Amino acid sequence: MGGTGIVGIITGFGSICVNGLEVFYQADTPVDIDGSQSTSSDLKIGQLVSIDAISRNNNIRATKISVSHLMAGKIESVNTKDNTIQIMKQTIKLSGNTLGLNQVKVGNFVTLSGLVSDQGQIHASRIDGAGSNNLYMVSGTIRGNKVLNIPVRTTSSLKTDQHVQVKGDWNGTRLNANKITPSPIQRVIESHPNVVLQGLAPTDVQKPFQLQNFPVYTDSNTKMSGKDTKIGNTIIIKGNIDKTGVIRARSIDYIRDGKVNKPESNGLLNNVKQGDQSGRSDNATDQDKKSKPVEKHDLHHRTEKRDSYESLEKPDTIEQPENVEKPESIERPETIERPETVEKPETIEKPETIEKPETIEKPESIEKPESYEKPERPD
Repeated sequence: MGGTGIVGIITGFGSICVNGLEVFYQADTPVDIDGSQSTSSDLKIGQLVSIDAISRNNNIRATKISVSHLMAGKIESVNTKDNTIQIMKQTIKLSGNTLGLNQVKVGNFVTLSGLVSDQGQIHASRIDGAGSNNLYMVSGTIRGNKVLNIPVRTTSSLKTDQHVQVKGDWNGTRLNANKITPSPIQRVIESHPNVVLQGLAPTDVQKPFQLQNFPVYTDSNTKMSGKDTKIGNTIIIKGNIDKTGVIRARSIDYIRDGKVNKPESNGLLNNVKQGDQSGRSDNATDQDKKSKPVEKHDLHHRTEKRDSYESLEKPDTIEQPENVEKPESIERPETIERPETVEKPETIEKPETIEKPETIEKPESIEKPESYEKPERPD
């Protein structure tokens, strides 16, 4: 199967922005959420998606989009000092970029989107109320009889290293599985020759490491960009997957989120309790999403490096948010240009060819009015 497999957090709309790529989709593009059929109208910023995509005319188009929540369960505790919550005895780290902080309340049943570090630390990107669906769920890689370090009891055998989603009943110490299904993440990554994968930076990317539980190898040809190389920062890998299931990285880009490292202040959750949602409530986010003109502007504020990666897309769509290029100063476009020069960024520079309008300055040829001096002919 050809095409590209993309796994990452949604950061913008109009099309959807994932891993800095602008991915176009149609109203009838197949969408599922946790295995249940859905529509593109249910896509939200902060959700983790797995996308089957193809490239046409320098545009990336989705043929299928799958949303995978990391967990679903009741919030058991809230630590306002460390900005963490617990669900099924697992500690989840919150940040200023976590959407839906207004849902953070002990006893609330929620669905959680996010990423997991190679050390097993969970970082939430979005929290939603679960509504009437109070079925516990966890997504991750099977390790022994655990998924995401949560003990799972099932009548069937669990295959180690398989990416799955488990739904069932939580008895306080383990999840009694009612249903176990393959995660779309593994299918998307393993069924495409090209992959774009988002995760959290490990200790050393120069050595073989795991990202989203997929083995990643680098070599002397792997292009590195980004100055914020701290452990746990977001990274985006572009590469190819070989027959053994190993991702051979062509480039690794360290992303410095403008807010993700700042909310270490103890007031984050306290502010939420006081009703300060800072525009991060579910309703506010969804309203932004429905208003695409506003959204494109607002969402690009959260999409730091979108413009650089969008070199794979229409230059016009990139240049529209020039008033948002301030984030580019945060995104260190120069660091981006290093990998992107390998990938077609020069195709973006084509706008310079648009500057050919200077050739349109043929109006200087209009200066032929000097030829109108022919009136001297009456002499």
